[in-house]
This record gives sequence, structure tokens and C-alpha cells, in this order.
Amino acid sequence: MTARVSLFAVALALGALAPGVVAQPGPPGPAAVAWERLPLVPLRPQTQAHDVLFLDGGADGDRSVVWVSGYGPLRYDPGGDGNWEGSDWARLCERACRSDDGLLTSEGSVLIGVPHKFYRRSPAGAWEYEVLDGQGTFDLHQTALPALRNDRGHGAVFAGVRYAHRSDDDGRTGTWDRLGATGGELVTFGEVPPSSALPDGRLLAGVYNGVTYSDDGGRTWAPGAGAYGFSRYIADSFTFVPDPAHPYGGAVLAGVDDLAFDRDSSATVYRSDDGGATWARAHRFSPSALGLANANEVQVLAAPDGVVWAAVTYTKGGLSRNRTGAIARSVDGGRTWAPAQDGYGGHGLLALVAGPDGRVYAGSEVGVWRTTVPVFAVAGEGGPEPPGGLGLTVHPNPAGGRAAVTLALAAPAAVRVAVLDARGREVAVAWDGPARDGQRVEVATGGLAPGVYVVRAVAAGGARATARLTVVR
Repeated sequence: MTARVSLFAVALALGALAPGVVAQPGPPGPAAVAWERLPLVPLRPQTQAHDVLFLDGGADGDRSVVWVSGYGPLRYDPGGDGNWEGSDWARLCERACRSDDGLLTSEGSVLIGVPHKFYRRSPAGAWEYEVLDGQGTFDLHQTALPALRNDRGHGAVFAGVRYAHRSDDDGRTGTWDRLGATGGELVTFGEVPPSSALPDGRLLAGVYNGVTYSDDGGRTWAPGAGAYGFSRYIADSFTFVPDPAHPYGGAVLAGVDDLAFDRDSSATVYRSDDGGATWARAHRFSPSALGLANANEVQVLAAPDGVVWAAVTYTKGGLSRNRTGAIARSVDGGRTWAPAQDGYGGHGLLALVAGPDGRVYAGSEVGVWRTTVPVFAVAGEGGPEPPGGLGLTVHPNPAGGRAAVTLALAAPAAVRVAVLDARGREVAVAWDGPARDGQRVEVATGGLAPGVYVVRAVAAGGARATARLTVVR
């Protein structure tokens, strides 16, 4: 992936502002957010971190972290002592495998996008590579849409080159098909979950020209009205905002470089309330409030608790050495923002990832950073009913085939129960409808790769609860 990376996660509703209004950060959140840098890789101290993967989903977040970098994917494994040491990093593949984006598939394979080709590491550890149109692979994405699953229950994998490519077989060599033109050079993918208004969901593409969407698995693409125009927009990221009362199940947000506002800040957030077909500008970041001279890229990540995080970057002259960046967060669903970067070094940001340990991880120009403490709750297997009248328990946990989710409700309500992976992406929807206290919902885990997931319940009115689910074989 280039500096514009794929970030597809889940957030709360974002309040729209009138066009032309620059939203200023609001009051600070409930607590300061401090950051620390993971020890630099001794092989090359200034290696960029284009993405961060958690191969085994360790509950402490300190194990099997893969740093996807321009030098090659590097794996951290402390060997059980729990200490971060530079000597604990090692190359995951040969030096020629320098990487721009990474993906851990639901079948346990690691895909690494590199200039002119991509590599695949199978769950058994064997490497293979393939060339797609002689272009670099800018983005890798696995869909969670049920209509695009293969006969083993796993979603199709998409690769963003100049054209979109799709594999229905876990990215194996020889299984890729080139799809229709997306309306511009690929930057990122996203998707809208199925709903009553959009039964099969919808694929999204962020391109150099804005936002496009596909309703036929990527074969054809249409422009997103209001966020598409030749050389006007660059769509950097997507995120879906669940709302049980919304006809589309929620709103879609896009982080966009809106070139009409490049004098001091083109880093904007756009919102769609019809599944990505039409868009309106909702927020433009103020660079001075974040300590930046300018801002032209924004990537949005929402933790399972609904707090929205933003990586805002200024890239001057298209050169990576001229990048500077800042981190902000919103505790009210994106209506107001505050700086959240105590101790962060101000480097250009390339990725934001929600870790399985409740911390946010940031890939930057000089390695990987993370919050010093967990900043969102990853609940255990049960507990008292939280404020808001919604709680849940998961049993058995760990689960090998199926798990049962039991809801605790103060009153009957419409509830959506979804399963999220370590990056905050929805990989399954177990329930979406009326529920009562004691409602039992089954989660099929056979199609999920072993690891740690988050089960999240959202009730009409905004109450939510989460619990950790460990999938084993």
C-alpha cells in the first residue's frame, strides 16, 4: 500500500456540518491519550510501517505482531518474556519481499502487496507470488459480504492495482480475475453490510477521483454522487457506522483528500446515508489545532467502543520524508474532535489498527507506535449489566464450532449482534432484529480463522456491549 491505506472499521454516527464549515476540535476526551514507540527494528531503524497485523490475535497484543514495511514484513515475537526488544524482530520473508500493504485472511494466509506483484504465505508457512498487470498492489481487502463467500464460507479477496482484482480462493496463485475499471487508480476498498434496503450489501472503492461503488462483486463500478470528480477527490479510507433504526443499517464515512480545499486543509470526512451512492461533506480538519502546517490525508478508525480515531497527515510535495502527522479522536461519534497524541513524535501516519489488547496501534514513517494503555474495553466472558441497559455473555469461550451469545436487556429492543476481527472489521452478523432479555443468539465460528474476536451488540437507541470471543480448532 502507498501512504493512502485501507482502513475499514466501525464507528458511531457522525454529525454533518453545513458545507464550507471547518469543524474545530471540541473539548478533550475523558482522559489523556499517551503513546509509545515499539523498539525500532535493528535491521533498518527508519523503516516505514505501512500496516500492522496480528497473526495469532494474542490477548495481550504483544505477540506475533507483523510490521508491514518498505523493507519487508517483519514479525515480532518476544518468546514469552513479554518484553519489547529490537532483537525479537525478524524478517517474515526474503528481503525482495518489500511491502506496501498486508492482509491476514480468514483462512490464516498472509498476503503482502509489493511493487509489481504480491506474495502469499499459506497457513503452513509456504510462500508464493503472482504478478497482477505488472503493477504494484496498493490495497488488499477481504470482504465480509455473505453473497461473496466461497464454498468454504470465506469471503473473496480483493487486490487494488490499477484495476481491481478478485480471488475467490484465499488469494492462491492462479485464482485472480481482473474486474472492471473502478473509475480511477485504486487507493482503498470498503463495503456496506447487508440491510433491508441493500440485501447483498455493497462494495466501495476509493480512487484517485473519489468514491465509486459496485453491486455485482466488482465487475462494474458507478461514481458516488457528491464525492466523485476528475482530479477533485482522493478517497483514502472507509468506515461503516451501524444504526439499527437506519434503513441501510447505518451510515458510511469516507476519509477524503478534497482538493477543492487544499489551501490549508483538504483532509475531510464525507458521509453517505444511502449505502455509498450519494455523499455530503461532514467535517474538515483544522491543521493548526493539530499542530500541522497543512493537512491533506485522513484515515479514520473506530474502536469497538465507538470512539473514533483519525490519523491526519500532511504530505508535502509527494515525498515521504516531508510527511508530518497528528492523531485526533472523537468521543461523540465524530461531531467534535480533540488532539490525542501525548508523546507521539509527529511523524507521517500510514495506518491505524485496533489491537486485540484494547490499544490503538499506529504505523508511521519511523515504525510502530501504540497507546501506552488500553483505550477501549474488550470485555471478558461476562459481567454485570453495563449502564445503558444492555449486556452480553459468550459461551463456550474458547469456541471450536459454535458459540452462544446471551443478551441482557432492561427492556425489549431491536439489537444487532456482529463479530469483529482484530482490525475492527465486521466478519459476521449473528442477529439483527427484535430481542428480549435472555435472548440467545448462535455464532457459527467454523468459517473464522483461529484467533481473538470481539462480539458486539448495538441496541436501538445507542446502547452497546462487547465481549471477547476466542476461536480455536
